[in-house]
Amino acid sequence: MKILIALLILSTNLAHAKLWEANNTWNMKWEQKYSEWISSGSVHPEMFSSTNSPYYGAWLDCADASYALRAIFSFENSLPFAVENKDGARRSNDLLISNESKKFDKTKNLNKKIVRLLNFIGESVGTESLSKNDTFPIKLNSIKPGDLFLYKIKRRFGKTIRHSYNIKDINFEGTFQAIYSTQAIAKEKAPMTYRKHKMFSNLPFGNWGFRRFKWPRLIGVNYQDYPEEIGFSNEQYELASKMKTDEFFKYVRDLIKKGDLDLEQDVKLRFNSLCEEAQSRVKYVDDAIAHMNKYGSKCMNYENYDAYSTPARDTQLLNVYKSFENYYDSLVSSGDLEKLSSRMKNFLNEIYGDVDSSDNSLLAACPINYKAGTRISLKTLLERFEGGRVSSHPNDSLEVRWGERGSRTNCKVWYQPMFE
Repeated sequence: MKILIALLILSTNLAHAKLWEANNTWNMKWEQKYSEWISSGSVHPEMFSSTNSPYYGAWLDCADASYALRAIFSFENSLPFAVENKDGARRSNDLLISNESKKFDKTKNLNKKIVRLLNFIGESVGTESLSKNDTFPIKLNSIKPGDLFLYKIKRRFGKTIRHSYNIKDINFEGTFQAIYSTQAIAKEKAPMTYRKHKMFSNLPFGNWGFRRFKWPRLIGVNYQDYPEEIGFSNEQYELASKMKTDEFFKYVRDLIKKGDLDLEQDVKLRFNSLCEEAQSRVKYVDDAIAHMNKYGSKCMNYENYDAYSTPARDTQLLNVYKSFENYYDSLVSSGDLEKLSSRMKNFLNEIYGDVDSSDNSLLAACPINYKAGTRISLKTLLERFEGGRVSSHPNDSLEVRWGERGSRTNCKVWYQPMFE
């Protein structure tokens, strides 16, 4: 009888086991290891979309991917993991989602349990929760791989756009390598996006900006009581309230850079960043067109509009254009424009100056191939934006999305970009 009772107790314990045991504790040593892991090849765009990945099947948008990276590292290194679930708790009664969860006991395979955890996090919390509950603002000179940059943009009709970037690494000159997901990526079950030179352009405010994950034991603890070495600081908000966008992010780059580029290198970096931003729009638009081809051209509801429209991305692209133009103006006024190579000087003059080039060197340097047999230059795209011809609406045709002449959709505009 005693043996039977003992077996019953053992089987009950096994049936309600933690997802994983936390045999280690978060400290600065583990934060450094997390930073090194994020910057390593272990974190890559296909880690959720490849069938060879142990985490295949986690379909994650931007905030979900940020949570997932933290959860996976915690799982692989026997560290505690916990996030607040203030909104999702209304449905699941789980105030915390943690490694001690017993929700997934029926799944036998451990990796599949983790995938279920990641998807459950995605169903329960989002970017608002990530910014308000599970991260804290950091000292700008302490920014490192594994930290996050989160932004929020208010739109017309009361709608907002939020996004989370994972800082994968910091480049020599202080720009960021970023890896992140989107709602469209989650819907299409596609690889995450990796950007080698990402320049942020949304000033921090409120709970948005450069942030770092809380240690589980610090949930509910006042920021003022955090260990000093963890890097808590509100300095970015005070600075952002006094600085223009370009000025603020230049200040950040100067704090975290490893060295200086010469003038030619600096201009080339900015040119390449603008080119990368413009070319990346091709996939975003193509995703919307593919969705329409698959499901028909009926008007998209708010969820699909939010996933496949490009108001925030187009605003971001225009911000990069504007930042580069401000830099160009400063080069002209200082006389430094004449110090550039003729090739780079001609590129800038063609994009921003009152100069029309008869050759196709700018087009060859950064072709935007948005349709078979059709490509445009950075100058042409900017002219189309400034002429109000480029559409962010996912129900518009490919041609209209890129500023070609054509009739626009009559479908509802759920929210609009800043430039319209």
